[in-house]
Amino acid sequence: MWIVKSDQTIELRPIIVARYDTDSVEVSSGLNNGERIVTARRAQTACRPEGEPAVGTGKMNSFNASAWALEHKSFVGFLMVLLSVAGLFSY
Repeated sequence: MWIVKSDQTIELRPIIVARYDTDSVEVSSGLNNGERIVTARRAQTACRPEGEPAVGTGKMNSFNASAWALEHKSFVGFLMVLLSVAGLFSY
């Protein structure tokens, strides 16, 4: 798991997952209270060796997909219709 350290760099650390479901994960060891983690998608774009800044500015940027979708409702709606129509033709 990528952990965001206090100086805004990231560190790779092993964790143990106790259990998970569709919207939550319980970690039994490897994390301390209050530590921030980097999600899998973010780790792909922000991976740096330990001690280097996570992104060019040295600060972690986050991307909230839900907020983006709400700001771009018409585009998201268009994509949903397009994918639905494509699904109909796949049969």
